[in-house]
Amino acid sequence: MMDLLSYFRTAFDLLLVLGGFSLIIVAHELGHFAAARWAGIRVLAFAVGFGPAMVSFRKGLGWRRGSSEAEYNRLIGKARASSDPQAAEMSPTEYRLNVLPFGGYVKMLGQDDAAPTAISDAPDGYQRCPVWKRMIVISAGVVMNMIVAAVLFVIVFMIGLRTEAPMVGDVLPGSPAAAAGLLPGDVVLSIDGSTPSSFTDVMVASAMARKGRPIDITVQRRGRPEPLRVTVEPKEDPETRMLQVGIAPASSTTVITPKGAENLKQFRRIAEDSELPGLEPGMVLKSIDGSPAHSLADLSLAARNSNGRPITVAFEDARGGAPLTFTLNPSPQSQTASVPPPDRGEQETIVPHVLGLMPVMQVSYVTDAGERAGLRAGDLLERIGGLEWPNPLDGQREIRANARKTLAISVLRPAGSSYERIDLPAVPVGRDKTIGFGYRLGSRAPARVASWPEGSQPEGTPRLIRGTRIVAVNGHPVSDMGDIQRQVRRMIAAGGGQDAPVMLDVELPPTAMSPEPATEKIEWRLTPEQYRAVADAGWESPIPGALFEPEYILDKAESPIGALRKGLERTRTVMLSTYITFARLFQGSIKVQHLKGPVGIAHVGTLLAQKGFVWLLFFLGLISVNLAVVNFLPIPIADGGQFVFLLYEAIFRRPASVAVQNFAAITGLVLIVGLFVVVTFNDVVNLFASGR
Repeated sequence: MMDLLSYFRTAFDLLLVLGGFSLIIVAHELGHFAAARWAGIRVLAFAVGFGPAMVSFRKGLGWRRGSSEAEYNRLIGKARASSDPQAAEMSPTEYRLNVLPFGGYVKMLGQDDAAPTAISDAPDGYQRCPVWKRMIVISAGVVMNMIVAAVLFVIVFMIGLRTEAPMVGDVLPGSPAAAAGLLPGDVVLSIDGSTPSSFTDVMVASAMARKGRPIDITVQRRGRPEPLRVTVEPKEDPETRMLQVGIAPASSTTVITPKGAENLKQFRRIAEDSELPGLEPGMVLKSIDGSPAHSLADLSLAARNSNGRPITVAFEDARGGAPLTFTLNPSPQSQTASVPPPDRGEQETIVPHVLGLMPVMQVSYVTDAGERAGLRAGDLLERIGGLEWPNPLDGQREIRANARKTLAISVLRPAGSSYERIDLPAVPVGRDKTIGFGYRLGSRAPARVASWPEGSQPEGTPRLIRGTRIVAVNGHPVSDMGDIQRQVRRMIAAGGGQDAPVMLDVELPPTAMSPEPATEKIEWRLTPEQYRAVADAGWESPIPGALFEPEYILDKAESPIGALRKGLERTRTVMLSTYITFARLFQGSIKVQHLKGPVGIAHVGTLLAQKGFVWLLFFLGLISVNLAVVNFLPIPIADGGQFVFLLYEAIFRRPASVAVQNFAAITGLVLIVGLFVVVTFNDVVNLFASGR
């Protein structure tokens, strides 16, 4: 029943988006229509939708089923032949509602973008109108879209838009933001000269930056009276292929309330894996070591300043349930390294590791799909396809490369004090390129060593056989990568110099020749770089931000004048961002796959429509601005291309030749159709890849 309701809700949201998008196009055409009537150009048709007419209206004839064009031409011919005054009473303009009620068009006498030869010498034809008036007619659609966008934005900001705060929630290790010294809880006041209203603005400004050029970010840090200004050079994200600085949005202190039984089950799995048993949706993080918690960033800062000491956190249930208190052990911050891509043309990948040791993939939790495949929480992945003892990066790549196929997987499953080997010969990989499990990274990953990804392994890493389990460090038992760092830090704190060896007790993986694991002792000497990396490493919160609601703010104007100001500013910002997007596309920092076509726009629209009607209005405002900007680019058959021809005619006192206009029309049509095919293909691929 819930799936059926979800389907109908999505279908209704899709109709809302398509209807809103259609109204924006109609408004665009209404601008052309009004300007043409003002300029004295004969308008033959104003149509809503495409295809054959369902109903039509013409002054002097009234309503008709279908089009009245044939009837009008017949009657006007008779009336003129007999000098019948009825000809003056019939309007040349037909108003149509077509079969496909999405979009619309205006048909003017003597004007056809796709057929430059379809001209007219009539006094009220398009060509007989002065050039400056035709410029106004061509520009009127864009102007109308800008007006519609401004009105929509004014309505949005009068009501208020609930959006993610422009605040740093987390800083990714090894990222440009980490190198610049940004911290969780920093509020972004300006980025690259503009004031962000939301976290999305921060991400867009990073993506729109010129490749290789640093940007300035000004933040307000709690406890610091003056704003802090830092310089950050955005780097390309290997997943999205877009420029980013390496920050995550802020999370509030309110635990998420998942929708649907599957999401609720997933929530409980993640909470249990995060050692938060009993955590319930809707609970609120009230205090950290006795101090009030204002956002999840406070927990990140408390972990950073803990020096590894346990942290006590208290949750309260807003519905009156019993409060919960947990003692959390901060995790040592992992090191990061750049790994070359497997294919040329791709960017390097930043991977976490511990002193050059990469962990074997270990299942932290499973979804229903992963459970059906036979996986269980705690499983160590001994083999994925052709990879033996895969690290998380290579294992993820192998899974993604086999989307919609099956993979042979072998796991070591905990069984008391030992492990049981389980073979899963045909594990299905979904269309979203996942199997259905989460895996541990960084300090919480198992102390079992995987192969290093293709590329140069950090100097000083002990040469261990893949699958080797580190049992103890300096005589102290360890279970995960964080324990290894803790014991090395303990040695450093106890006065162990850079020349002091680290003693490892290891257990070699079983083989066909030696099914029983063998143990060895290995002496490991850290390099000066490794020594400093451990000594300088910070501490992280073990609680994932995914368990909490985002930190929202209400972007609302205080008055209608303020809403108008916000609306105009937002219109200007979106317009400039759209132009910059095309500039960055040619520069290479924005890829074609980042552009969205009709399918992608409709998909994003339905997601935003689910967030509420205000978000739908905001989305339509964005679309209206983008339609105006794209339509006024100097592309043949678009308004911008027609405006260029009018400029030529105004300068040289004659229109461009029909051959030139025909060539331009064909070229423009090929460009637009080609772009349409590419972005629609990307939309469909991304839609299926996301599994939605």
